[in-house]
Amino acid sequence: MPVLGVIGVLFDGRKRLLALELCGGESFAAWKGCLDDRVARGLRAPVLCVVDGNAGLRRARGLVWPRAAVQRCCVHKLRNIERKAPKHALPEIRDDFHRIVYAASAEAARAAYIAFERTWAKRRSGVVAVVLLFSLVASGQIKLRKIDGWRKIAAVLSQHTVTAA
Repeated sequence: MPVLGVIGVLFDGRKRLLALELCGGESFAAWKGCLDDRVARGLRAPVLCVVDGNAGLRRARGLVWPRAAVQRCCVHKLRNIERKAPKHALPEIRDDFHRIVYAASAEAARAAYIAFERTWAKRRSGVVAVVLLFSLVASGQIKLRKIDGWRKIAAVLSQHTVTAA
């Protein structure tokens, strides 16, 4: 049975479980109800939502929190890339992808993304077609990794709540 989950990351890096809801499916209506319930309980609009690829969640987030930035979960994105890549190239693709996600600076992330695109666009266009747009990383606002690595965003997101689903 599907479970909708919402986790909040506070300005100081602490995580809070905000919702776990059993539902019949991950539809737009189910996610809209879940997010509306968070708002009704006093949750302010987040600065950033990290989401999996669910279209219903993306649409619901757009209606409930239209100004919140949205970022595809790096773990989910890498899984999508791996599905489009040939098996023999997976280790190299993972390494190249991790150079983007774990870059030490915005400049290094941009350079790694450009290198990724150059390397894989010619060889496997489907791989590049699903690579993240690291807009927040490239702008230098925050460094995005999986949710467990978010302590470093505390300084940037002071006094805001970030939600991830």
